[in-house]
Amino acid sequence: MKPKTKLQKRVYELYKNLPDLTQHQKEWALEHCFKHLCIFHKTTKEYICVDCGHRWKYDDLSGNCPHCNSVLTFHDKPRQRVFKDWNYYSIIQTYQEFTVIRIFYIDKYIKLGQVHNPGDFYEISQYWFSDNGGQVILAKNKLMFSFYTSTPFNLRSELNVKQPYRDYDYISPYQVYPKMQLSKTLKRNGLKKSFKGFREVDVIRFLLNEPIYETLWKQNDMLLLKRFHRDADRIKKYWKQILKFKKRDYSVKNIGLWFDYLDLLSYFGKDINNPHYIFPTDFTAAHDSIVKKKRKKQEREWEEARQKRELERLNRLQEKAQEFIKA
Repeated sequence: MKPKTKLQKRVYELYKNLPDLTQHQKEWALEHCFKHLCIFHKTTKEYICVDCGHRWKYDDLSGNCPHCNSVLTFHDKPRQRVFKDWNYYSIIQTYQEFTVIRIFYIDKYIKLGQVHNPGDFYEISQYWFSDNGGQVILAKNKLMFSFYTSTPFNLRSELNVKQPYRDYDYISPYQVYPKMQLSKTLKRNGLKKSFKGFREVDVIRFLLNEPIYETLWKQNDMLLLKRFHRDADRIKKYWKQILKFKKRDYSVKNIGLWFDYLDLLSYFGKDINNPHYIFPTDFTAAHDSIVKKKRKKQEREWEEARQKRELERLNRLQEKAQEFIKA
């Protein structure tokens, strides 16, 4: 779509001036985003490095190629001669007042015995973040029948402004280039060089927009960070209770069950700010007890509703019988 807001127009003016990938960035991606295969030629009794085509004879397969020094993985199909692979790769850099995540699709094709192209790089999307939390997504168009291809994006299309919904916000790159350029705001909010196993797009978005997430990130609370990525609304809803939870150093085996317990306390109108209710001595017994209590209440409500419906049915039948007698 065409850029409409002031932020979108600003980003659309800047994105074409971004520098191309350097040779080192490409070499790093090819080194870390793909397995480096080695096959054994049964006729000549030679090992063949798929990446560089080097052949050598050893009694046993060593860990690295003698020619290109790649860490090799033994391939169990010795007759295969054409190798195709693809992956996603991202770099993070600052440009003007923005932090930009650039995601590339890498298409790799190798045919033994021929000079091969090391890899084709296509930039499929960009995420632009301003320090105040603003976000603009630029991406290529989607294909109508993407299940026929390795990527759902039309590689021939141009980058355009997209709405931040799931179709343009689910790509999770296999590798992130380690030499990142981060804004002062992100560094202040706790981001260094590790994303702790989370998608870099989600981490940067949350760190710029969610103070609660920033607190959990700086505390390195992996349990609640994982929960935040799945159920952020619940973390925000019970943040006061979570702070008390941390202060008391209360422990439960499953934090999700504790949130369910707080929901049940709210259902029965209990004070969820009272430590007496939210930190029971025997959590498992308290949780099971309140679950049974809710189940019994629901069964009573269902039975009352059933009896009410039955009474209404009988009344309707009685009215019809009286009308028939009068007629």
